[in-house]
Amino acid sequence: MQNTRAFAAAAAACLGVIAVAGCAPQIAHRTRAMPVRLTGREVRVLRGYGSADTAFGFDVLSALCGSQTAANTVISPVSLATGLQMTYLGARGTTATAMARVLHLPVTGRAPWSEGCGPH
Repeated sequence: MQNTRAFAAAAAACLGVIAVAGCAPQIAHRTRAMPVRLTGREVRVLRGYGSADTAFGFDVLSALCGSQTAANTVISPVSLATGLQMTYLGARGTTATAMARVLHLPVTGRAPWSEGCGPH
């Protein structure tokens, strides 16, 4: 019985500390983020990559639905595309060309961020 009371008292004290800590004043000085201004070319490049993600996702879903018509499958085409796109960044030569074709990415021979997106 004594252990139960000690535990209850310790739990109440912890909850009290947590509740009071949540009421602390917020830090007054916050840094302001610089606004991002994109050029028309940068917007077109980004939209192209968005369209590529969409096309790849439909390709994946089409392949799964065509081969497993009665199956209930849950996938994330965005996760697949993101993982393969990160791999694509390290690919070279015919591998990069094949990956770009499957992912519907433009084959430029340059890193995607060198096309006008990213820091200047």
